Amino acid sequence: MPIEGGDAVPVLQGVPNFGWWEIAATRVYHLDVATTPAHLKFFDFTTQRSKDITSIELGYQVPGPESFDIP
Repeated sequence: MPIEGGDAVPVLQGVPNFGWWEIAATRVYHLDVATTPAHLKFFDFTTQRSKDITSIELGYQVPGPESFDIP
């Protein structure tokens, strides 16, 4: 939602799980798990684009809540 007010605008279309993204000051980090290995990306609010950071092999996943953190 814009700080100035107005309607909320979706910025991360296609990120199916809320545990796969993390909000930072000027960007949103998110995992794209549509491919193997998964890709860690960030969405930059200034450019309105996502950019690849690195690929991550997730390996075996135990069913349950999923999340990650960017320090």
